[in-house]
Amino acid sequence: MLSIIRARAPRVVQSIPSRAFRTKSFSGRIAAERDERYGRIIERQLKAAIERRDKEEAEQTNNAQNSQTLDRQERKAARTRVLNAENAFFWNQLSESQRETLDKFGIQTFEQLVEASNDADRTMNESPYPTSAQLRPRLRHAHRIYEEVMKTMQSERFVPEGLR
Repeated sequence: MLSIIRARAPRVVQSIPSRAFRTKSFSGRIAAERDERYGRIIERQLKAAIERRDKEEAEQTNNAQNSQTLDRQERKAARTRVLNAENAFFWNQLSESQRETLDKFGIQTFEQLVEASNDADRTMNESPYPTSAQLRPRLRHAHRIYEEVMKTMQSERFVPEGLR
């Protein structure tokens, strides 16, 4: 339709620049400057995002390590509480002389006594099959005292303190 108007319009009307001429940038320099400015902005945002990601990864790693340490400590504390509650009864069955003997060899809990007694059993069941008297003193005394406690517990006349 514009071509029809131009053809019939007087010469003065035809001197109006076309739409393409009005919207075309007269210099590519402005567009290039705008692109550079946007490029710098995007680069700054990228650097900030990378720094933020690295910081979050470091925090996550630290938190994971700390939580694993705390979980391990909590599990150990809970296990110790349960063992202390269960083993306190057996430890109280020992006489004072038995406790002193065990203390000489670094055994302060019933759990350690059971471990040492199990080590003694394992040693006696391996070649060259030593007797209880041939064991190291720590294992020998732990085995002897553990066996005494178990015999006491299995005897018919044993009555726990709370039931007397």
